[in-house]
Parts: sequence; C-alpha cells; structure tokens
Amino acid sequence: MTLDEHRRHPEITIDAHMAARCRDLADRLEGKTAIYLDVRFWVMIREVRDGASCDPAERKIVHHLEGLVDQGRAFCPIAEPTFSELMKQGNLDQRVRTARAIDDLSGGVSLLPDHDRMARETETFLTTALTRRPLCPPEPIWTGLSYVLGNMYVADTAFGPADECAVQKLMFDRLWDRPLTELAAAIDGESYIRIDEREAGAAKLNADNAAHRGEIKSFDWVFEQERHGAAESAIALVPHLIDRFAPFCADIPIGAEKVFTNLIREALKNPDHARRLPTAHLHACIHALFRWEYRDKLITANDLFDFRHAAAAVGYCDAFLAERGICETMRHKRMALDQVHDCLVINDRDAAIAYLRRLRG
Repeated sequence: MTLDEHRRHPEITIDAHMAARCRDLADRLEGKTAIYLDVRFWVMIREVRDGASCDPAERKIVHHLEGLVDQGRAFCPIAEPTFSELMKQGNLDQRVRTARAIDDLSGGVSLLPDHDRMARETETFLTTALTRRPLCPPEPIWTGLSYVLGNMYVADTAFGPADECAVQKLMFDRLWDRPLTELAAAIDGESYIRIDEREAGAAKLNADNAAHRGEIKSFDWVFEQERHGAAESAIALVPHLIDRFAPFCADIPIGAEKVFTNLIREALKNPDHARRLPTAHLHACIHALFRWEYRDKLITANDLFDFRHAAAAVGYCDAFLAERGICETMRHKRMALDQVHDCLVINDRDAAIAYLRRLRG
C-alpha cells in the first residue's frame, strides 16, 4: 500500500497493522511443515551450494530441503539466535551467502524472539484460564525475516498522529519485504554480537550455579526453582494483564502478581499446560537439566545460543535438525521434551535424509 492509502485508514493502528501482516503470514503457512535448522545446517547448505562440500549425505539433505520448499510443502524458519550466530561469521561474503540460503529456504519466515513469544503465550494462557475463553484469534508468533529481532516501527517523529501512523505502516511494509541478505550485509557483525557480554552471561550462570550447588537437594527441587524463575519472567512481560485482573485479587494477601506467578509456575508442571507455554517451559527444563544432570559441565556462550534455538524449534516447529548435544538434551528421558512438544529432533545425517525423503513421499 502507498502512503496515501495508509492515510485513508487512520483507524488501523500500527499494532493492528503488524498483527494483520503476521496473521496473513500464519494463514499462508497452514499445512506446511516447519523444519528448524541450527546454524551448522545453514552453513552446510551454503557449502553445498558453493561447491565447497561434495559430501553425498550433505548434498542429499540440501536436495530434499530445496525440493520440499520449492513444492510448497515445507519451510525452514529462523529465530533470533540464528541471526545472532549468522552475524558471528567474520567473513562478510560467507555471511551474505549463508543469509541468501536462508532467504531461499525460510519462506521469508522468522519466529518472534523469546520475550515476545513468552509474552503472547502468557497472555493467551492467563486470559483463557481466567475468562474461560481464549483470545480470538491468538496472536501469531510468525513474522517476516527482517523482523527476526522483533516487530519494530519508527516512533516520536515530527509528523502529526495521523501522518505518523501512516508512515509507521508504510515503513513496516517496506522492511517486511526486504531479504535477510541486506540486513546481514548492512550490520557490523563484531559490534552486533558483543561476544564478551555473552561469555560474561555464561560465566555468571556458572558462578551462580556453583554458589548454590550445596543447596541443591534433588532434580525436583531444581525444577521448582527454574519454573518459578520462568514464571516470574513471564509475568513481568504482561504488566497490563496484571493490572486488568488485579481487582479480582484484591482480597488475596499476596497480591495479583504473585497469584499469577504461582499459577504459571504450577502450570509448567503439567505437560498439557506446558504445551501452551512452550518458551517458558523449555527454558525452565533446559536450565534444570543443566543444573542437575549436567552439573559438572560448564555452560558456554554457545550453549546459550543452543538453549534459545531449542526453545524456538521444539516449541513451534515440526522438526529440529541440530547438533548432537542439544538434541540429547531435548530427548533426555527425565523430561522427553521432544515428545511433550511433539517435535522430531534429529542430529544424525542419515536420519535427516530418511525424514526428508518421507516428507517428499
């Protein structure tokens, strides 16, 4: 739409416009298989396309993925950790070629970042639980590739309210249609990644885990702590909802925020409820497993990327092709997260080929 066309509809806010674009995208994805690839597989696709890899298994994987996407039967969405790891590639030419593979196979689709998904999951869950009816329709979690870091728009411009709204919608549409290759080439990778900060985050987790290791009594105790932390994070993302329902908790001594935190924490114990809160549930489970089952392993900055890949892939996709370590965590018998969230998790190349071949029929 042109600027004048957007001006003729000032009643459509930028939030409503963004939601409509995402709903249209979600409708177009109905019936397609979502196959999430970690960065190792995206690099493999780039190398096969470049002729740098002649490995028969890798060529078959790329062949089947391209066939499924070309036939309109599958798409390979990305999420924020995919983009962040893409920007870690120091060679600009390689980065752009990897981004081109993503443009071709993703269908132009990204999942919203963790905090956006968690906010939407929490709002839908609480609204359903407290009013006995779901949001209609639930807010989609798919967006365009250019909004891999979240649906954003210009604000506080020099225009009047009506013109600003029209400009916001026009600029949102213009960026929506841009390929990821442009974004990957335009941003300085070294300043974006801030690897020191990510390594510091991993170091802090390791220090905190070491400091509290003596308090850990059992996996159930750890899981309780992680569920509570995830619930607090989820509730902090929906303050407007807490304000809306606070009057109903006026006579409860602990207050609305704690009531809803406890509700989410307990919901994360129940697989049926956990499937409706996948981002919070997967993060809580992964951290609990690392604090108990893998307590002798130091968490690295790369592990933090893997955690976010898993929360996106296993929570919302049909299949997840990834490194062995995170796949084993998803299949760990204590939690069986792949089964809870009904996502096929694959790290073996032969298994990937067999799965893709079955999809193609």
